[in-house]
Amino acid sequence: MALLPSTFEILPDEILMIIFRYSDNVTSVFHMFCGLNQRFNRILVDRRLHLFTDFLHINNRQLTFNYYYDTPLIHTLSKQLYSLQGNNHIHQIDQCFQRLVSFHIEEKSRQLEDQFRSDREQFRLIRVNLADEKIHSRDTALKEVFNNLESHSHNSQYLQQAVDLVVGTGARLECSDNHLDGYNLAKALNEYLLSHLYTAGYPNGLCLHSILRLFKALIVSNPNLVYNKDCVRNSVYPISNLSCKPLQWWSSIPSLLQGMILGVSVGCIILAIILSLWLIQPSKTTTVTPVNKPILRWNTTGITVVGNGSVSGTSSYYLNTPWDVTLDWSNTLYVSDRYNHRIQKFLMNTKNGTTVAGQMNATSGTAMNELNQPTGIYVDINGNIFISDTVNNRIQYWSNGAVTGQTLIGNGTIGSQNNLLYNPYGIWRDTSSGILYVADSYNQRIMRYKNNSKSGDIIAGGNGFGYGSTQLGFPYAFHFDSFSNSLLIANGGSHNIVRWIIGASNWTIVTGSMNGASGNNATLLNVPTDITLDPMGNMYVADMFNHRIQFFLSGQSNAVTIAGTGVGGSTSTELYYPSSLTLDSQLNLYVVDQSNHRIQKFVRY
Repeated sequence: MALLPSTFEILPDEILMIIFRYSDNVTSVFHMFCGLNQRFNRILVDRRLHLFTDFLHINNRQLTFNYYYDTPLIHTLSKQLYSLQGNNHIHQIDQCFQRLVSFHIEEKSRQLEDQFRSDREQFRLIRVNLADEKIHSRDTALKEVFNNLESHSHNSQYLQQAVDLVVGTGARLECSDNHLDGYNLAKALNEYLLSHLYTAGYPNGLCLHSILRLFKALIVSNPNLVYNKDCVRNSVYPISNLSCKPLQWWSSIPSLLQGMILGVSVGCIILAIILSLWLIQPSKTTTVTPVNKPILRWNTTGITVVGNGSVSGTSSYYLNTPWDVTLDWSNTLYVSDRYNHRIQKFLMNTKNGTTVAGQMNATSGTAMNELNQPTGIYVDINGNIFISDTVNNRIQYWSNGAVTGQTLIGNGTIGSQNNLLYNPYGIWRDTSSGILYVADSYNQRIMRYKNNSKSGDIIAGGNGFGYGSTQLGFPYAFHFDSFSNSLLIANGGSHNIVRWIIGASNWTIVTGSMNGASGNNATLLNVPTDITLDPMGNMYVADMFNHRIQFFLSGQSNAVTIAGTGVGGSTSTELYYPSSLTLDSQLNLYVVDQSNHRIQKFVRY
């Protein structure tokens, strides 16, 4: 950090933010440059306070920073930090950041409490149905994976293997009453990071994300692990072979890398604090309480949150054959009002929509301020919208508040080249990398576009329509599963859901027929058009031609119908060609009831 002020004057903002992000003592960094470099101060204050707290997040894709910026506390702290000049304010800076961290922890605890309880209940449900010998074998397998972590520290596959054992099979890292003081999980994982540093260099983002997933999964499986103890027997942590490194090793690491490691350390430790706040205080025994059924249930009577009966229209209170729906952090709904050729925004508890893309009067067109039957939409944390402008065979971008869009991909003509599209539907953007994924449905492929490129590469399909494992059949939507680095694809024309691992040349079946057969029982589908996962890995499918929403417990191929009756209709318990779905933070279900021209909400209870 001993750089001259003149050096900082020529560094781009992104580099300054990285330095801030990976520094072990944020208040010292702020203090060091307070009054010396006003641009650096502005970066720290101007909507960038989230960089101090981003290691505290469990799921970066689901977190929205705007919530924090809109609170009175953040406004107050921003003004206080911005007003500080000179070098005599270290105490005030400390107080500001302490208040920020306290506020963040309280908010994350409040927002994610239900999610963590559900994770814990789901684990218990898996565990209680296992025979004793299976419990023993799976716990042993998990212990062996941990014993081998250090020797394979360069490969995140082994981290994922440990997560899969916990989440998928019900394995648990055991500890007993007389062994409890030997557990300090946060320190153990940091020792793993140090080991990785010496064998493979600084861990990349995928590795760090895998470590945090592992940390969460282990505490879900065994709450006793949150009891962090300062005393560790024989200087050996609970993960075998992760012993304390000599202090001189640490001192030999460059200071910036020390900051990176310490940043993750702080994140892991505070994450443990957050998780411990969520838990119902467990006893020190490892007895599993039997659970007879999952806690995930939904009222089968839907509530119309958008639309007017089952009638279409062009006014702000009506929809006309909508296709897609998504929610932002404030539970504001965005709907692709397909045959009205527009994107509508509905604030929570309001049915009067605002047109945020396309023409308010529901006219179609090819101009930059027009759309033609838009389907898939993605809304980023700043309210910018990415739109599959389907009949125009292009992807449009509308910045928040804009009256016109710009074309990101395609030129309005049909084509199968890598810079053209043919009736695109589903769309998703990876906020961490900026990569855009598009379901190029009528070209039977999923496309990936890097670095704002107009020409993409095929990551799934592209071999024509068919039922073979290298082909897709009108993929209408997909969900990126970060746990397995794969896409779950709603293969509408093949009547199935398939998993395509990024980099693989073929899919594996998840549910539905491998041979393209449709059906209406618990294992078959009829033109699935959307799919999503909840934080526990449970799967939700819009089974359009069966007029229902199907729920699959994680790892199972038999479904339960949670919305709709299987017969098209317009009553509050029926759906009519549902095309899309989404979940809010409480796992309430929102469904695009396409041919009823409405959005239905099914409340979880």
